[in-house]
Amino acid sequence: MAGEQTVKDVYTPIQVGVNASVGLGSITMLGGFLCATAGSISVTDSDGNTVVPLTALAAGTFTPLPFKCNKGTIVASLGASGVIGVA
Repeated sequence: MAGEQTVKDVYTPIQVGVNASVGLGSITMLGGFLCATAGSISVTDSDGNTVVPLTALAAGTFTPLPFKCNKGTIVASLGASGVIGVA
């Protein structure tokens, strides 16, 4: 049927508060970030390596993050908040 989309991947949502830092647990596949309030995010792994460099986001946008991250941390800054999907 025209206009239908098939869900290919399912991710667990993790809330990220305004200017918050959230641990992502053990080896994690990132799916994307749904930005609620504008600002910036970055993601580092457990060794301090940058997985996602500081990235500016607009409110209401979805940013795909097709990366694997070992025991990572997402940091929201400059007013950012939203939901990150992980698997």
